[in-house]
Amino acid sequence: MPCTVTDSVKKIAAQLGFPVVIYAVNPFIHEGYRTANNQTALYRAVKSLGMNYKFAVCAQPLKGEMSTIKSFFGKCDDAQTQPIAESVYKLFQIPICQLHIQKIAGKAYLSGLQPIDKAVLDPVDVKKISKEVLLLSMQGDHISG
Repeated sequence: MPCTVTDSVKKIAAQLGFPVVIYAVNPFIHEGYRTANNQTALYRAVKSLGMNYKFAVCAQPLKGEMSTIKSFFGKCDDAQTQPIAESVYKLFQIPICQLHIQKIAGKAYLSGLQPIDKAVLDPVDVKKISKEVLLLSMQGDHISG
């Protein structure tokens, strides 16, 4: 997906138009993303995710439907997103994360990713993680962290 990293609302609007999806770039915000359909919403999103314009944000055109998928060791419950989960795990070696996906015309595209807060994990998630850790340990793989 094309994107721009800036703290300028005018630059985002001029380069990408509306609607857009906005991500925090700074290390203190883990709130996912915000979408903006107009300039007022864009100002609010950039102000919030950029901590009062102190940090830049990453903006992308919003061309499809957004969803957030949990990925555990490159596996997820969404068939369209599965290849993305595998690629993210292979490339970044991040065992547990959330993938923010844009689905456009039946195809999934990685829009962003972030850590999963422990409070968001439910018992089913913990079972999946435990199963993957057990499988890796049986294969002799080491989990870096």
